[in-house]
Amino acid sequence: MGEDKKGSVRKNPLTDSEVRLFRANYEFMWRELGSSPYAVLHSKDLAYTVKNIPIQGWRELPSYAICFACFREDYTPTLNVVYKIVSFFNANFSPSISPWQFLNEDLSKNANVRYKGTSKYDSRFIGTYNCFYISSNTDATPAAALLKVYLRDNVLKASLVTGIHSDEDFQENALRELFRKDTLTKKDFDEFHASRAPGNKRYYYFEGNAEVTASSVLIVFRNFEEDDARKLVFTLNTKRFPASRKDPYHGGLAFAMTTSDNPFDTRFYQMGLINSKHGAYSLQDEKIAKLLKLRSTGKDIRLTAKADDAWYKLALDLMN
Repeated sequence: MGEDKKGSVRKNPLTDSEVRLFRANYEFMWRELGSSPYAVLHSKDLAYTVKNIPIQGWRELPSYAICFACFREDYTPTLNVVYKIVSFFNANFSPSISPWQFLNEDLSKNANVRYKGTSKYDSRFIGTYNCFYISSNTDATPAAALLKVYLRDNVLKASLVTGIHSDEDFQENALRELFRKDTLTKKDFDEFHASRAPGNKRYYYFEGNAEVTASSVLIVFRNFEEDDARKLVFTLNTKRFPASRKDPYHGGLAFAMTTSDNPFDTRFYQMGLINSKHGAYSLQDEKIAKLLKLRSTGKDIRLTAKADDAWYKLALDLMN
């Protein structure tokens, strides 16, 4: 961009192809916002997208006359105009792009483009997962959890039940029946928990929204208990599961951190997921405990690609 084949600077810094893609991406941007330059520059901080999300960065836009000219086939934007439009785009969409991408890539074909602060919808992650974790330094035996990712009100939701400490409890019919529901609520969990025999260990229920990006799943869970305000932050690396794959997610390793305010307590651990379609390992299986052990370099704690691959292989072993 900006030079001809001989390397000299062109009077017109954009090629015909770049101008065409600029206009196509410019139209795509406004189409996705469900708005127009007039509406945004007129309403300013009160402008909203078609999804009722506030439109950001209106100060980055050039004048209304230039914004209108960008729609015309006979208009060639300057580089300064391109930079302004890209800044406005990045204020409203993720992932951020460069001016080169705006001029050389068809953004309408990029499945990862989405409103900032919203999640990319990915049905491959919908399902129920058998989960394993070690949350105590004094207990080397893994505990179990059940995770359900589902669609509700056009949002990917997630429900998690933790604190399962035996294979018998993990395979309990009533618990499994709870997770066969299309969606899951705190009320559903409370009714299930009230039906359990007195003296059984307490389970914990968490609920949150699943934010799916090109390389990760992030869920911030809350448990809604009046006497114990717990939160659980869950992040899962999905780089080994690119968008080109169409099969359901099989499983992987995640980092999890729980906090509690009554009393204050924070724990950090790894949680392994396996799609429940493939079955579950016993909590006594030595392979589980070995793979869930945190790895520290002395300076930081890492979830390595090697460890993630090993857990993924463990999930695949159940399929054979």
